Amino acid sequence: MGRTALYGRALSPREREVVQWLTMGLSRADIAARMGLGEETIKTHLAVIYQKLDAAGRYEVAARHRPSAPATPATPADGARKPGSPSAPTSPGARNEPAPPTPRE
Repeated sequence: MGRTALYGRALSPREREVVQWLTMGLSRADIAARMGLGEETIKTHLAVIYQKLDAAGRYEVAARHRPSAPATPATPADGARKPGSPSAPTSPGARNEPAPPTPRE
């Protein structure tokens, strides 16, 4: 069976699990330990995964199968929030406390 004989075939659930661990940066030994399998079995799974995806190795697979983004958007790196959101600062250094009531005359 040649390198591209399996190209384009869908990954099995077990192979998808191996890819998930691979994208997290785990070694073959670590993946084997987490899945309760032998390291040689993981090596075989990886060989089949590389064939199916026509990938040269783990880095190529990981680049194509990055973990999905979080369900909720993260706060921007600069700490800014959407205007009008309950925790949006009104001015630099301002606290997130309600404004004092205005006196009525």
